[in-house]
Amino acid sequence: MVVARQKSTVVFAFALFISLSYAVGGFSFFVLMTDPTPFWGHYATAFLLLPLATVIMVRQFVNYKVVRAGEGKLTISYPVRRTMRAYAPGSIAAWSETTVKTGKQQRYTELSIIFDDESRLDLGSQEYDQYGALVQWLNQKAGRKKRVN
Repeated sequence: MVVARQKSTVVFAFALFISLSYAVGGFSFFVLMTDPTPFWGHYATAFLLLPLATVIMVRQFVNYKVVRAGEGKLTISYPVRRTMRAYAPGSIAAWSETTVKTGKQQRYTELSIIFDDESRLDLGSQEYDQYGALVQWLNQKAGRKKRVN
């Protein structure tokens, strides 16, 4: 069974950004509340960083997904939402792997799976572990539905 979830380094990077944004935004908000004539930069910092950190935190937290492939089905579960969708390999309408060259020797690869119910699953190779094993599973179970870009 292949279990693909976000790498711990990705989760750590988002957590670090959100923590620093809340710390700096909270400090600026504290200065705004206590200083009778605050610097204009504190307004910008507080009113930009706090909503931005909140939106990114909610988006990352709510959209956290675990993809399991095996036993004749592909299961996408969202632990925070407490929802799960299971698809048989026959319900995959198409899938493709897109590679973008990001530097001299670096490449970013993204896997897109489109299902019969028009839902879509996108996974990046640098963001999810077990990416290669998931592509191999798709080649075995739904290889004829692969789109070549």
